[in-house]
Amino acid sequence: PSRPTKLTLDAPAWAMLEEIDSPLKPTINMSEFGIETWYEGNHRWLRRLTIPADAPRGEFTIPCNLFFQACNASQCLPPDQLTVSPKFIVLDKD
Repeated sequence: PSRPTKLTLDAPAWAMLEEIDSPLKPTINMSEFGIETWYEGNHRWLRRLTIPADAPRGEFTIPCNLFFQACNASQCLPPDQLTVSPKFIVLDKD
């Protein structure tokens, strides 16, 4: 069976994450492989992070995990995961 694509972010509790913004639309039905939707080509997901004024100052990391499975018209590769951990710095407004 296939594994749905999933993006998770482990942001600090004080950070506010908006819902994922993706213009991505399913393009192919692969029900014979147990896959209801299939996305082709390159795409980008956006998720806005808002830092409140009273957030602690300093350097932070937000681990981002993308779980995905690549398929073609005849087979699916095993599920895989990509993890990146971008760093950001919260500074005083001045």
